Amino acid sequence: VNIYKRDMTFEIAEKIILKAKKLIDDYYYVNEMLSNLYIEKGDALENVGNFSKAYIFYNKAKQIYPDSEVQLIEKYHRLTDNLIREAETASMMGDYPLAIESLNFALDISPGKQFELSPILDDLYSKLSSEESQKIKQRIKDVVENKKNEIKNSMNKKILVGMSSNEVKNAIGLPDIKDVINRGDRMYELWTYHSPIPKRIYLEENLVIKVE
Repeated sequence: VNIYKRDMTFEIAEKIILKAKKLIDDYYYVNEMLSNLYIEKGDALENVGNFSKAYIFYNKAKQIYPDSEVQLIEKYHRLTDNLIREAETASMMGDYPLAIESLNFALDISPGKQFELSPILDDLYSKLSSEESQKIKQRIKDVVENKKNEIKNSMNKKILVGMSSNEVKNAIGLPDIKDVINRGDRMYELWTYHSPIPKRIYLEENLVIKVE
């Protein structure tokens, strides 16, 4: 895939790597390849100004291959800086709602910028009338919530009873904790996931029998 990837669409490359991942289970090299593909997709989306989608793909890359987090630190910083620049441009053009939306998204990615960006946000809100400010605050809250939900939904595929253990791993990765439960002559596995949404999955003979 690495050799011919430049001649493929993202969808074809992703399909090939996912097929390889299914065949050889959770091999780290395949996970790294898929993570790098998602990072490249995120870079492409960021270059055309689609920052929310870029953020989704960066997060997918980190979930598939946690070691990519070091590489992603720079990506998150750049994404935050681009959003701040977008806010500055919008503010100069008098588009205060867009400026506020961009800064709130930047804070969502980089909470450590709170001290730096909060005074700028307060100034932007002060440029709006009191009534309009309340409407904008609610709109911004809704937008940020929608983006969070979009990111969460993209990272959490539904796990169904009857799925195989490999299908579960391909969908949401390896569990944080794996326990074995013996009840009489039956043996179960309990897979526990702590994030992004806490989840407990019970398996018997490598098939899902219950999801909590």
